[in-house]
Amino acid sequence: VTDGPFAETKDLIAGWMVIDVDSQQRAYEAAARLSAAPGPGGTPICEWIEVRPFYGHVPTVTE
Repeated sequence: VTDGPFAETKDLIAGWMVIDVDSQQRAYEAAARLSAAPGPGGTPICEWIEVRPFYGHVPTVTE
């Protein structure tokens, strides 16, 4: 018996997060820290992380 048409996996296949930062440089710094986070055995996970803008200019009430 399987849980659907896909083979069972114990690895993370995909995920995303939204962060609120002051600049794109701060987003890169946060991604670098996340990629260097310790994984099993304390070694950095070194995951590939893609950084994209989520919102451009956020309009104010007067615009």
